[in-house]
Amino acid sequence: MQGNKDNRTLLVVDVGSNTTKCLLADKTATGIILPILERSVANRICKGGGLADDSAQKTARCIKEFVKLAESLKKPFELRCVGTSALRSAQNGKFIADEIYRLCNAKIKIISGETEALLSFMGAMSDTSLPHTDGDVLFMDIGGGSLELASGKQDICSANLLKRCSFPLGAVRLEEKFSLSDSCKTSATEKISACEDFCLQTLLSWTIPNKINFLIGSGGALSAVRIISAKMNGLQVDNCPNAIDIAFIDTLLKDMISMPLQERAKTYKIDVNRADILPAALVCIMSLMKYCGKSKIYHTFRSLRYGVAMIEDFSCI
Repeated sequence: MQGNKDNRTLLVVDVGSNTTKCLLADKTATGIILPILERSVANRICKGGGLADDSAQKTARCIKEFVKLAESLKKPFELRCVGTSALRSAQNGKFIADEIYRLCNAKIKIISGETEALLSFMGAMSDTSLPHTDGDVLFMDIGGGSLELASGKQDICSANLLKRCSFPLGAVRLEEKFSLSDSCKTSATEKISACEDFCLQTLLSWTIPNKINFLIGSGGALSAVRIISAKMNGLQVDNCPNAIDIAFIDTLLKDMISMPLQERAKTYKIDVNRADILPAALVCIMSLMKYCGKSKIYHTFRSLRYGVAMIEDFSCI
């Protein structure tokens, strides 16, 4: 899936359930991805198990802005757009993708959960700051609509990918089901416990391969956790260790869930459309860590967009 003959510039857009993201990067003839800029907009398009009425308009506006940014560089680029859980699970996902194309002339490939897991794994393994092992690693990527898992070697060759799967355990879905951010009669402890039990029961259908050396993760929730950790320690995020302990996630979850939504967003300097679903994402992450017996997860900012950029022929996915 690699081996480009020429240098090129790529604009990769990931249309997710909660966030639309882009990566603008140069790709060398040897397949190395050199990021130029990355942007994300928390423009939640999923709602109640389907798509919001204005999902096409929201997404088209984002893509237009991303394209405008790329065009400002005054160099030719290839646009690659993928749609994930929200578009693939909605009955009208194909219709919305066609509407987005009509509005901004961007064709969106709606990819399967397994393809998303594979490309996210490839993108993550290109991060040279991750610890290295000759053994197998387990990778997770949590978005708004789904949780992708993949295990394999770190050399990013798909032939060395042992197993991959996608679960409907996205942060938006979990928040809609368990209302962790809503102040109601049910205690926060009870809601956390119910959400964790649900995640663990869902994960039981996936047998984790033996001898996983490291757990590696990406996604907006883990990125937020790492950024928050950096700020707490007075560090720039690039200088903040990429290893995150489960104890820190647990403490952050308990502090966060006790705050009203607006206070939470202000305290942690995050968008409201991320602040409301972050507790559910943290419960899911900790559930996976407990399920695979890992007290530490290594975070990477690289995932799906980098994997999409790495493939030679975008038409093949």
